[in-house]
Amino acid sequence: MKRKISAIAVCAATLSFLCACTGKNTIILPDRNDPSSKSDSVSFFGHRTDSASLNVIEDALQSFMSENANVNVSYESASETSYFSALDKRFATRNLDDVFMTDRDRLLSFMNSSALADISSDVNLNYFSDFALSQSALADGALYAVPTAVSTHGLYVNYGILQNSGISVPKNLSDFAAACDYFKDQGVTPVIVNNYSSLRTLIYAIAFDKTYKSADVSAEISKFNAEATLMCDGLNDGIDFIYRMIGSGWIDLEEAKNCECFSGDIQLFSKNGRPFMITGSYAVTSLKRISDGISFGIYPYPVLETGSVLVAQADAILSVKDGERADSAKKLVNKLTQYSVLSQMSEGQGYFSVLKEQTQIQADAALVPSASHFTGGKFVVASDVNLKIPLDSYLNECTDMILNGAKSQEVKAHLYSLLEKEGAK
Repeated sequence: MKRKISAIAVCAATLSFLCACTGKNTIILPDRNDPSSKSDSVSFFGHRTDSASLNVIEDALQSFMSENANVNVSYESASETSYFSALDKRFATRNLDDVFMTDRDRLLSFMNSSALADISSDVNLNYFSDFALSQSALADGALYAVPTAVSTHGLYVNYGILQNSGISVPKNLSDFAAACDYFKDQGVTPVIVNNYSSLRTLIYAIAFDKTYKSADVSAEISKFNAEATLMCDGLNDGIDFIYRMIGSGWIDLEEAKNCECFSGDIQLFSKNGRPFMITGSYAVTSLKRISDGISFGIYPYPVLETGSVLVAQADAILSVKDGERADSAKKLVNKLTQYSVLSQMSEGQGYFSVLKEQTQIQADAALVPSASHFTGGKFVVASDVNLKIPLDSYLNECTDMILNGAKSQEVKAHLYSLLEKEGAK
């Protein structure tokens, strides 16, 4: 019988790993420097906590250990909203796990500190899509990080509410504004947003639409790397749109301030009383599990006068800490990036695949409305690895200010000061 792992961690009792669990999210491994130990103990820290992902990881790790009898592996997971703060603490205390998931902003710090091992000989990039390749951290012939899934961000639409109201799915800003105003007039705050990613990805959508439609995206990104304040005009347009939504009553600022991603937002949407929600595609499986048969789909953001724009982001990005267990950790990454594992990491879980010609939408009907945008290249990249500026962190500061009642000009001034400092580095 297949052994299960919990949504918190892979423990000794579950996967026969040589580790012990203490506390809700903690795994303690045996002393790795104990000379009496005959095996390598490799730790893996990630933010994939859904049961489907954990089953895939469990199978991959069990297979890996059967092939590498001298290596024991532990997997610890935390939800994304808490994962990255934990990762920051581990990096600051020189306690990074041997294999871990990261993001663009942290990759910049890790690569600059020479904390990462080169995994170019351990990952077969030949079956990765162009998007996945563009979001892999390559430098001077070395590979330091590779994505294992693609998440998208868009507008969740409750089909039943729109149909009962005689409103079509909005395709552009005019449609979206008219729909939001209609529901506002009916006493319904139309759009649910969380306090983690919603506002940030909306800003990305508006700020970088022209960048990713340009004939030479790389050249445009290079301009921003050379002079970060060049991004201000587009980012300010995105900030203005957030304030328009607040001022028009399309979102409830107090609700948004307290609305947690992965939980609060989908709980509100599942009550079947709100037409729209803004969050990532990764919420699909959880929403289906808690909702009572709500019919919904995820659409590109209808925030442009001329149409809509999808936001795509490399997800579950794997890196290896450089150190004494790097060789064993690289072997584990080789297992985790094999074709069969990568295929399963997206199937039915709200993600698009990093594999060539595999969008993985057959089991995710909710993704179908946005699939043509992704496969057709009609999207903006959030956290683009080629942008050497920690923009997610900066936008998080700005959206926190917005949620806490700051004025538009205060937010824009703060953003400018952050980007201006990039030029002084």
